[in-house]
Amino acid sequence: MAQQAALIETLKRVLKQRGLTYRLLAVELGISEASVKRLFSNKSFSLDRLEQICDIARTNLVDLVKQMDSETRSLDELSESQEQQLTSDPGLLLVAFLIINGHSYEEIDMYYTFETYELIKYLTTLDKIKLIELLPSNRFHLLISPHFSWRKNGPIQQFFTDHMQQDFLTSRFKGEDESLVFLSGGLSPASRSVLLKKIEDLCREFNQFNHEDMHRPMRQRRLTSMIVALRPWVPQAFEPYRDAKALDAS
Repeated sequence: MAQQAALIETLKRVLKQRGLTYRLLAVELGISEASVKRLFSNKSFSLDRLEQICDIARTNLVDLVKQMDSETRSLDELSESQEQQLTSDPGLLLVAFLIINGHSYEEIDMYYTFETYELIKYLTTLDKIKLIELLPSNRFHLLISPHFSWRKNGPIQQFFTDHMQQDFLTSRFKGEDESLVFLSGGLSPASRSVLLKKIEDLCREFNQFNHEDMHRPMRQRRLTSMIVALRPWVPQAFEPYRDAKALDAS
């Protein structure tokens, strides 16, 4: 039963990647949306029905089982040394970042200026790191879990933090799909706790959109970054005027 449940969860992720909702699936199967929801809720699939859904999702049972197996063995995060290896070569880090975000070998080759030997070298390195499984004809299978994240305060996070200061925040954020808002005020611990929870929800939504859009071709997507931060903070320019003893006592 545990394997069956894991297989259905994998199928649900495949459907989401393909943009197939329960409603669309119901239309393709010729049954009601409620019936589809019941199938997934009860995990009561006949073999014929499972094969039907796989056909609609442009996959098959063999690939579905392989994906389920890889997900059970997949990485939640890299080691410190593995992240350091990625940051030591910006080209390698870019290829890893593109692959994690769903780009194929063909798309990377088309839209970036890597020489063929360079790209194959990077894929081979990522295979050794166990970020991917390198397959024939330069295909690969991503070996990270749906919950994969970079190490907190690790080399990758530090790399992007440095570049946020160097180039990300130099923009005037005037584009139609850009926004920078800075707010400052006196908040209680309870209010800060509520806002931190909302930030967690927003980050989950960002990751969900990223996961759902992975099935789209590269020309329909742009690498997009979002910074969300909250902490008690006073600009250094204000520090000479603060009475720390009085504030700590209040």
